[in-house]
Amino acid sequence: SVVPDSWTQAYSPWSDKAPLRTISPMLKGADTLRTSLVPSLLEVRRINQSLANPSVELFETAKIYLPQDEGLPEEQWTLGITSGRDFHHLKGVIEAVLEALKVEGELTIEATKQNLLHADYSASLKLAGEHFGFIGEVNTAGLKTFSLRSPASVAEIRMDLLVQNSTLIPQHSLLSNFPAITRDLNIVLAESVRWDALEVS
Repeated sequence: SVVPDSWTQAYSPWSDKAPLRTISPMLKGADTLRTSLVPSLLEVRRINQSLANPSVELFETAKIYLPQDEGLPEEQWTLGITSGRDFHHLKGVIEAVLEALKVEGELTIEATKQNLLHADYSASLKLAGEHFGFIGEVNTAGLKTFSLRSPASVAEIRMDLLVQNSTLIPQHSLLSNFPAITRDLNIVLAESVRWDALEVS
C-alpha cells in the first residue's frame, strides 16, 4: 500500500491531489500511499526482465488511496494489468473479461493524456457511461523511468464498477414452448403393435 513518492509522481491518473504520507514507513523510502497500481506492476516487470524471464504478463487486484479535499482517502478497489503486448492486445484482454463476466454495459474509449503513456496509444475507458479506467502503451520516457528493457502496456480499471455490471449468478430462463428439433418422425401403426417392436438395434 505504500510506495516511493517518485512512483506517485511518475503516474497518478485517478487524482491530481497530493498523495497521503505515513510517518512510519514499512520500507525505507516507501512512505506514500499509492494512488495507482501501475508503478508497482512496472517495478515487478523490471525485476522479471532482469532475471531474463521471457514472458512477463502480470495483474494485481488491490486498493489504491485517492486523497479527498478533507477526511479519509477514498479506498478504490482496482485491477491493474501490465503486458509485453501492444495496446490492442490489452484492450482485447479487458473485452474478454467483460464477456466472461457477462457485462451488459457498453465499453467506450476516449482520448486521454498521461505523462507515462504514448500519446497515440492511450485511452480513458468508460463502462455503461461511467469512468472505468485507463489503458495505454508506456512511452519511451516511461520505459526509461522504470528501467524497462522492452515495450510494455498497462491498464487500470475499477473493480467496483466491474462487479456492479457483471452477471455473477446465472439467472434462470424459461424453456421455450417450441424447442428446436433436428428430426421429426411420424409412424402410423396398428394399435396392436407394441413400442418395443419398433426399437432400433
